[in-house]
Amino acid sequence: MKESGWMTIPEWNSVKQRNIYGREQDVQAVPEKDAPENLHVLVRGTMELPPQDCELLVAADDHYQIWIDGVYRGQGPAASFADCCFYDRYPLEGCPAKEKPECFSEETAYTEKAYTEDAHTERAYTEKNHTEEKRTVTVALHLYYHGRISRSWTSGDGRFGLWLSVCQKGNSPDDEPEKEVAHCDETWRYRICTAYSGETVGYDTQFLENFDSRLWPEGWEMPDFCTDSDEEKDGFPGESERCIAEERKEKGGKCEEDSWGYLVPALWADYHMLPRPIRMLKEHDVYPVQSWEEMVGQKSFAKLEPALNGLLTDDEWEAGCHRLVLDFGREITGAVVAEAAGPAGTQVVIRCGEELEEPSVQTHFCCEIQEKESLPGEEYEKNSEDAGIETASREIPRVRWDMRCGCAYQEIWTLGEGVSRLHPYDYKGFRYAELLYPKTVELRQVYAWVRHYPMEEDACTLKCSQETPEIEQIFEICKNAVRCCSQDGYLDCPTREKGQYLGDTLITARSQVWLTGSTELLRKCIWDFISSETISPSLMAVSPGSVMQEIADFSLLFPLLPLMDYEFTGDRTYLARCYPAVRALTESFLIYQRKDGLLENVSALWNLVDWPENLRDGYDFPLTRPVVGEGCHNVVNALWYGANVMQEEMEKLLELPITGRSTQIADSFRRVFYRGEQQLFADSESSGHCSLHANLYAAFFDLLPKESEEAYVRLLQTPGRVCGVLPAWFALKSLARMGRPEVCFERMMRADSYGWRNMVREDASASFEAWGKDQKWNTSLCHSWSSGFLSLFIEEIAGLHPDPAASERYRFEPPRLADCPEFELNVPWKGSTLRIVKEKLEGCAMIR
Repeated sequence: MKESGWMTIPEWNSVKQRNIYGREQDVQAVPEKDAPENLHVLVRGTMELPPQDCELLVAADDHYQIWIDGVYRGQGPAASFADCCFYDRYPLEGCPAKEKPECFSEETAYTEKAYTEDAHTERAYTEKNHTEEKRTVTVALHLYYHGRISRSWTSGDGRFGLWLSVCQKGNSPDDEPEKEVAHCDETWRYRICTAYSGETVGYDTQFLENFDSRLWPEGWEMPDFCTDSDEEKDGFPGESERCIAEERKEKGGKCEEDSWGYLVPALWADYHMLPRPIRMLKEHDVYPVQSWEEMVGQKSFAKLEPALNGLLTDDEWEAGCHRLVLDFGREITGAVVAEAAGPAGTQVVIRCGEELEEPSVQTHFCCEIQEKESLPGEEYEKNSEDAGIETASREIPRVRWDMRCGCAYQEIWTLGEGVSRLHPYDYKGFRYAELLYPKTVELRQVYAWVRHYPMEEDACTLKCSQETPEIEQIFEICKNAVRCCSQDGYLDCPTREKGQYLGDTLITARSQVWLTGSTELLRKCIWDFISSETISPSLMAVSPGSVMQEIADFSLLFPLLPLMDYEFTGDRTYLARCYPAVRALTESFLIYQRKDGLLENVSALWNLVDWPENLRDGYDFPLTRPVVGEGCHNVVNALWYGANVMQEEMEKLLELPITGRSTQIADSFRRVFYRGEQQLFADSESSGHCSLHANLYAAFFDLLPKESEEAYVRLLQTPGRVCGVLPAWFALKSLARMGRPEVCFERMMRADSYGWRNMVREDASASFEAWGKDQKWNTSLCHSWSSGFLSLFIEEIAGLHPDPAASERYRFEPPRLADCPEFELNVPWKGSTLRIVKEKLEGCAMIR
């Protein structure tokens, strides 16, 4: 693919591009002082295209949203590191053929000779039409540059640009386009948009979007919008916009002239361009399932909202204020969209949160939410009726917008003249929304714009008997967490970090493949982490992104991902492509290896063990940061053994020479860490404490002696012995591998505060970051690394295992579980659906 032709704005000529990559313990480059950030740019251009089918190819850094002839088409590109950029493809259908010329008459069509002549005439006419006739296509893009060092964006590197080309379409969707017929160039217009402002939330994850409709050129994406410098024409900023911009300038904010300039070549652009390897995001509108509304007077409002006392005018205070609370039924990833009319300059407060402040208000998790097309501009009360919203009459709840995960989702929408529309750009994770607005405002529409990776609602479902509804509820909250966190990658959460963490993906990816029956997002994830080997051969803990973080535990577990792909696809060619990165990874740890094969003082990477720290089960070793305590401890060596075993498994499948380090590591591990009196492994070579973590990874990788299995089961069943949601998957999986599925199921359904049932008790609509809301100081209430219940149930309780060696590419080995209730499970598999049913009279499940 042609890599030239990148365009940017003239203001970017003074911005210096920076290399932001390096090892975590090195000093990381930061953006220059006063470097651009939170930059929104609107771009428009027209192209003369031939009437044949074409394809529009587009890429941007950091991000784009695109409209073609006024119709919104999508956003991208998929995240990557700065040395590479994915481009997206949008089909442009050709023009319909014009009416036939007059020589095509019904009279002549009956004779063979006339029919032949007419056929030649039609062909000649079509060829001429396709040669001489052209069509005009208008393309509009909303570009964005984040500008901060974060896990959510590969930004802060001084790279901002657009690449767009239109080519004649190939013969099949997988073909490269035939030839370029148009591209973005210096004739394309741009405008720096000052309608967005706000501080960052999370770890510089995203900027809040205080939106000023007075500064937004409504209709800018439409073909008939005018960018000429004639103030009488639509689209040119009027005097009111100039005054507002001047006010911002006087207050110390940046102010760019609100006019349309011309793009210039980005001479620094050196991207390696690749086609998007995954599907486009699914974007749709969702309406609330429940709402509350009240009118608040001056005194009560001042008492409830002391922080907003300066927001409304005296007249608005006297008239009163509306407070509207919306429940979308479950956690979603998106933003609030609204349409309202009111005096220009009037402000509406919009808040979003994952939970309610009022503990007395009972809500329920709605598995099926309403997806609808946008409603016409009617009053909100009418919309509520049309959307089937229940308007509650009980005490009005309050949204916890200053969320426990560390994001404070409160934004101000300033109305313009006439009818204003709120245009969000970035997304949030939330379930509830709250709007506060004066009586002078007529709220015409309000709903949520939602985005996530495609996942069919009914593709993977579980229905259980009424005696155990919690199993179905747990399955659904795990499913929803995976849906929310599956974007262009497997994000840890849609709020605080929005980063693709390597450890989290081990759980999320397996859940997502089962839910969708496809592995393309898994392969994109694997590619993302292999791409980070240019920064460190041990791979980064977050990839892509501009925060450099390294975690030894996650790196050593990486081989699980390519082996997971092989489990589901049986593709040895792809496995061979991943093998060099796995070999380089294990070799990078040899600098920490002792003569007996074990690792000690793995100091360049964080030794995590578990997170948060209070769920480490008293692990007896100093896991200090940035440098871990000196000595040899258990978990990093159990994972070191596992990484070598997985590498050797890949070598066997690929018929490569076996590296053979695992035997020595296993012998030394058992000699150094095994405590015969407890029949368990200890936390370090000098400790007698046997934590869960010192044994669960050892059990998962078959290091635990056979005679120690009962001791391991007792350890997991001992009250007070706990671990976090990520290692819990390995602990439970190892029980099933030992042939103890009944204990695995019992631990999956544990009733104390350290299991999935506790999340249901705490009104989860997506699985949490920890077992409970108060088990971490900044708990995210949507964290897909806790979705392990989903794959455990499918594989170890229903008995369905991916197996490339089996004739159907799966094994069906359902265990006999006396305590497991009736259920019906539907799972997508190789283009069809497997239906697994367990009935009361049957000891185990059956495929129907």
